[in-house]
Amino acid sequence: MIPPAGDVDAVAFWDALAEGTLLVAECGACGHRWLPPLPTCPRCAARDVTLAPAPASGSLYSWTVVHLAADPAYRAEVPYAVGLVTLDDGTRLYGRIVGVDRAELRDGLPLRVVVRRVDDQPIWTFEPT
Repeated sequence: MIPPAGDVDAVAFWDALAEGTLLVAECGACGHRWLPPLPTCPRCAARDVTLAPAPASGSLYSWTVVHLAADPAYRAEVPYAVGLVTLDDGTRLYGRIVGVDRAELRDGLPLRVVVRRVDDQPIWTFEPT
């Protein structure tokens, strides 16, 4: 994910990610947590939105294996896995799964959040615990 230019709603998110911390948006009205950050809650439309640290761990909910990279930064790494991970607080995030053989991917696989850099851009990834 490349930071969108001029996205004032996500500046704090990208600054924290550059420092190694993954934040998720959290609604003060209904408690829903999500990414990417938006100025209003996608569940209840409240504007009481803050950023909160994401839990450092979760489990694999679903995944796919990418064989044709859409971004040239990942071309040398195909095939690679992208998964939907349920964090320990229930928030679901998509991200690259690294450090595990694709044959070992399974529903419920315990994973942890790791922030790394690709072409000097911070991204979050998931690794086995």
